[in-house]
Amino acid sequence: MLMSTNILGILSNHIALPAQLPGCQDDDPNQIEIQLIHRLSVATSKILEVASSDHKNVWNSLYHSLLLTFSVHANEGLSKSEIISAIQSLNNHDFVLFHVTEQNTGLTVTLQKSKNEENLLFELSEASPRCEDVLASSNTLLWEFPNSAVSIPVSSYNEYDLEDELANFLVQASDESVKDVAPHTKKANSLAYESRDTVDPILISGILMTFLKNKGTNSYPPLLTKRVRDDVCWDGSGVNPWRRSPMWLLLRVATEKHLCEMLGWQIGHLYYKLLMCLFHSLFLAEYTKSSSIKGDVLQHITRKLVIRIDKLHDKDSKLKSNLASQFIELYNALEDTFHDSVECARKRLLALIHVFKVIDIIGIQHNPPIHRIRFRLDEKYYKLQLLNSDRYISNSLSISGCKIPSLATQHQNNVSILSSAPSSTISAIENYIELAEFESKIESSLQQHQSENKSHETCDSHGQDIAHSIEYYLENIGISYQDNSEQKSKMLLIVLELWVELDKCTIQSFSLLKSFSPGIPQEITNVLLLSRLEDLERLNQIRNYLITRQKDCGNSSLTIFDQPSENCFAVQYYNNLPKTSIMKKSHIKIKNDSQTTRKNKINEWHQMNIKFQLLQSEESNLTHVLTRGEHDYQRCTKCYKKRVIKRFRMQIHEWPLPSDTFTQKTILFELHCPASFSIYRDISWMILIDLASNTVKEVEPLPEFLLSDYNALFKYSTTSKGLSRFTLASKAKSFMTTHYANVKFPAREVDVCLPSGAKFQYFDKKNKIWPSKLSGLSFAHHCSLNFPEGSPFFSFSKILSLKIDTPDPSSYAVVASCVKCPTGVPIHEFSSMQTLLSGFRHRWLQILIEMGSSNINFSTESTSCFMNFLSLQVGPRDEEDVRGIIHCVFLDQGFCSRLIYWINWRLDEISSIVRKRDVFHMEILITLAIRLFELGGPSHRVEGYNILTKVRNTTLNWLSELKKEIKASDNNETSQKLALYVIWTSLLCRRTFVVFIGLSSIPHDLISSYLESSISLQEHLNDDNSALSISLKAALIRDAKMIWSLRRILRESIHLKALTSVLLAHMPSLDLSETLKKTPLQYQVAPRDWWVEIVTKKSEKLKQQHINFNILTGHLLIDGKPIGKLPKKWRESKIYKRLFGTEVIHIWSSQLSGMDYVLDQKRYEHEIHFGTKNGIKERRTSRTSSI
Repeated sequence: MLMSTNILGILSNHIALPAQLPGCQDDDPNQIEIQLIHRLSVATSKILEVASSDHKNVWNSLYHSLLLTFSVHANEGLSKSEIISAIQSLNNHDFVLFHVTEQNTGLTVTLQKSKNEENLLFELSEASPRCEDVLASSNTLLWEFPNSAVSIPVSSYNEYDLEDELANFLVQASDESVKDVAPHTKKANSLAYESRDTVDPILISGILMTFLKNKGTNSYPPLLTKRVRDDVCWDGSGVNPWRRSPMWLLLRVATEKHLCEMLGWQIGHLYYKLLMCLFHSLFLAEYTKSSSIKGDVLQHITRKLVIRIDKLHDKDSKLKSNLASQFIELYNALEDTFHDSVECARKRLLALIHVFKVIDIIGIQHNPPIHRIRFRLDEKYYKLQLLNSDRYISNSLSISGCKIPSLATQHQNNVSILSSAPSSTISAIENYIELAEFESKIESSLQQHQSENKSHETCDSHGQDIAHSIEYYLENIGISYQDNSEQKSKMLLIVLELWVELDKCTIQSFSLLKSFSPGIPQEITNVLLLSRLEDLERLNQIRNYLITRQKDCGNSSLTIFDQPSENCFAVQYYNNLPKTSIMKKSHIKIKNDSQTTRKNKINEWHQMNIKFQLLQSEESNLTHVLTRGEHDYQRCTKCYKKRVIKRFRMQIHEWPLPSDTFTQKTILFELHCPASFSIYRDISWMILIDLASNTVKEVEPLPEFLLSDYNALFKYSTTSKGLSRFTLASKAKSFMTTHYANVKFPAREVDVCLPSGAKFQYFDKKNKIWPSKLSGLSFAHHCSLNFPEGSPFFSFSKILSLKIDTPDPSSYAVVASCVKCPTGVPIHEFSSMQTLLSGFRHRWLQILIEMGSSNINFSTESTSCFMNFLSLQVGPRDEEDVRGIIHCVFLDQGFCSRLIYWINWRLDEISSIVRKRDVFHMEILITLAIRLFELGGPSHRVEGYNILTKVRNTTLNWLSELKKEIKASDNNETSQKLALYVIWTSLLCRRTFVVFIGLSSIPHDLISSYLESSISLQEHLNDDNSALSISLKAALIRDAKMIWSLRRILRESIHLKALTSVLLAHMPSLDLSETLKKTPLQYQVAPRDWWVEIVTKKSEKLKQQHINFNILTGHLLIDGKPIGKLPKKWRESKIYKRLFGTEVIHIWSSQLSGMDYVLDQKRYEHEIHFGTKNGIKERRTSRTSSI
């Protein structure tokens, strides 16, 4: 037998069924079948040599039967002459097994002789189980053999001359796959031939066996029950999965039945088991000597053999004495063979284990491959992809340069202030100022679009400009507003305003859009947190527009995001087009081109069919070539023709368009989708799915391909590839990308000409989801109630399962939740905070009640966050007032009077210097006063203004006292804690200036307060943004946006006298006499137009200094340096430690010539200067800037 070096490894998969199996069908299944038959016949011959004379004829008959089976299958498939010869060569009780490959059938023909006549017994067995049954089984399948049987007298067989008809039928059935009885898969509303599954043997059982029954009679031999073990392994590397050889199952069934029928079922079964032990033993011996051995497979085969031998010992004890003696005699004759095989395998395993141990000790790989050293990597390794860093980098870049490409050229010259600032240390507030500047440009662009007349000719360009602004705005904001519900609300307000303008522009171009719901319910805005009445008015316009849009579409639930159907937007748009439109012309062209291609394919099929039939005819008339009495496989023309026939295939034709008309129209719409509509749809979908949806979606299967990747259709497209994120994609593969792409002959026309296999639906490429009906939309996750980390209320909402967009909880729920009260929180405070959330209409009344009670501690950061949330939440819409249901109470005179009373009462309570650290209580009172100023009537606005003036004076007193304590502190930890209160107090003081937004100027007597708080803020603010708490970061962003709104007012209001007085308060030694003569203030040119520069007078002992002050951020720089700490080399010097000990001191740039630093405060009426001369540290003191 000719064998490849790897044949033993391949055979071991079918014989022993090890754990690791191949992932695709073997290359030459026929060679495997021949090897299995040959090895089984060799094992039989071994037994024949040692069998007793009583059973020698049985083993001889089996050996002869296997030789006949081998001869039939030796030449790659069945041949007519071999079939006829094999049947004619049958002796008494011999059999021949025919494996009809294409019909998944095994046909066993047995010659049965009796005293009166000879019969041919035809037994039909299914060769291989269905893939579905194999995969569904936990271990084995229980089958009975044969499926059916027919007995024909030999005389009748010869009389009717059945041998030619039978041989022709078996040859044809073995070579040709009959598609009608083959397995099919339903794909694209059609049945596609499935080559990967097994065939139903109906052709043999239904036609051949019925035909034979007419010439003979049904037979009912005893059924043999076997446990069938199989597996289906497919890794995609081949067309068909790996399956266990059907011939191996048929051989074992035929062998066992033969032995059982001739020896009796008990002894016959035992001898069959003995034969299998010998077969495995011989194979194990051969595998052990192989050079390409696998240790795990060798161990598995050895184990199976030992288990089989062990089972034989259990069964032979149940035999009768006379039968047992014959079996034991035969077993003893073979025992040495079993023992030698197992022993050789054991030694080989030990050797392998030893080799691996040595390799493990030495630390080298077994037979390590030696690769050449590559001198140059592939091109792809030279590109740093940064797949996970794109958003972070974009967000970082967006802060420094806020240019909006979709806006007018006025934005193109925008340059960061910081890029030209004089040696400035960039702090958090400067970043937030630039963020506020960027957002104000977006709002300016919005106002420009709102004021423009939108004609039909310009609406497309306007719409695209707005869409680009939305996209760019969201990209640049990024995570800047993370955990900041108030700023995210403002962001959402701007996005919705821009979307409204975009929607108006798109409707002008596509009037059909009015018939579809926008998909954005107005209730979605109830959770926003807005601080100004102006913002509430803007929100009310958005709400009214959404309500009107929903009414215009008849309150329809249809949106432009619905999956293809008869009523979807794409189909209705297509139906309304004239016949001369590009979409309908393209539709006709696709159909005509496809029909032409299909006709050509049918003609090709006719020609291929004729060629195939000619090949079949030529092959059937040939005989196998024999060289010196042996079959010459390489030179045999018949075998060559068989191989050509087996490989004879042709490519199918797949109709490009799906069968249903609404999907066709949707495809045509997407192929020629107007750019303005595509952009509008992408932006609207982005708002809905990226902003308004927070549900955790299940992992969905990815599409097989996108419409833009399907060249059969996209070649007709007029749209750019890959621009839209919302596109069509197919959940199913095209026939052309599957194993169905090439059909095997014989094939029908319906097998070659297939419908479209694609199933197109809308798909979001960015989020990789299949859009479904929009539900559960909410902005609640952007406007959530956030408590600082470490607060006992941190998990407040989660513990109580609160929903901020509904009036929860009920009074019963509040009482029932007492058991959930966090540790360290009083029960009455926990209950009161829940009560404040229990309704919309009476929220402010409940706030009023709590202000007059002692239930809630107003001095904590958690309460500050909570009250800010309650005060700013918009709530449901009120048809009569823009304030809404929650805030319409500010129109009530009595409520406002009581609110003013309680704010003043609490303000008086904390106004003393002793309460200077009660910044969160003051934060709450400022928030309430601003709400009164914004939402109350004219008289109440005055009261709100007065309260904020009172707050300003109080915070200035706090600020002065806190700074004194910092200067008096003698350790860094205390200084840092006090600095945090300075920052908060400065922000609170600056926040009181919100009342001047929209005015022309700020009173001169208040400007000093602004300057003092601004400089103090920057002196003590840490430049590390990551070190800021959530509340402080939110306060800084809010402050930056307010200051940016006041920028022009501040520029008009800040005067030289106020600025110099504040500077002298910080640095009394400055000589600003010359500066005071100059009026007005000199501002630098853009982009440094918010910086004021003051130059001091130069003298013999005093150097000239440049003082820069940023009126927005409060940065104060002396010669480009801010106030700071003395360098480490000075702090560690002996003279410093002797003078100041561990005290933390702050310094400015020194005005004295030759000196570097000066203490920010005098000591004993003296200034202390530090400098270095020739490497030696110097210290000087002066009274009036003179030594």
